[in-house]
Amino acid sequence: MARILTAIEAVAKLIAAVSLALVALLTAGAVCLRAFGMHLPDALDLSSLFMAVAVFWGMISAVRSGTLIQVDFVTTVLPAPVCHLLRLFALVITAATFVLLARSGLGQILLTMNSGEVTPELRLPLWPLLALGLSGLAVTAVVAIFMLAPRRQFPGRGSAATYGTYPWRMNGLPPPALPRSSS
Repeated sequence: MARILTAIEAVAKLIAAVSLALVALLTAGAVCLRAFGMHLPDALDLSSLFMAVAVFWGMISAVRSGTLIQVDFVTTVLPAPVCHLLRLFALVITAATFVLLARSGLGQILLTMNSGEVTPELRLPLWPLLALGLSGLAVTAVVAIFMLAPRRQFPGRGSAATYGTYPWRMNGLPPPALPRSSS
C-alpha cells in the first residue's frame, strides 16, 4: 500500500506543479501583454481555476506527510497512548472533511456542467477544470482513508508492525503497545 500511496503522491505533485506553472505563465503573459496594450483572454479565470487544481492536488502531499493538522503542542504534554489517539482522531477528522468536500464538489461539478457555464472571452467550458481540481479532493479523501488503516510488514522488512507513512513518531515518541523488533 505504501508504494501505491507514493505513486499517487508523485502524480499529485506533478499535477499540482504543472497547474502552478500554468498559473505563473498565464499571469506573466497577461502582465507582459498589458505593457503593449494587449490582453490575454481569460487569463484571470483560467489562472484561478488552475490555482484551485494546484491547491486541491497539493493537499494530498500534506495529508500523506501528516502536516495538514498539527497537534504537536498539545501532544508534548500528553502520554504516548493519548498522543497516538489524538493524532488518529485528527486523521479521522481530516478524512471525514475531505470526503464531505469531495461529495459537495461533485454536486458543484454537475451543476456547472448542466448550466453550461463558460469563460467570458474564449467561451471555454468551466466544468473540466473544476472536475480536475475537485478530483484532487476525492483522491485526498481516499489517501486519508488509506492512512487510517494500519499496515503490517513481514519479518525481515522492517519492524513487526508499523502504521504506514503517517508520522506517528513525531517528537520521538514511539507508537504505543507495539512490539519492537529484536534485530
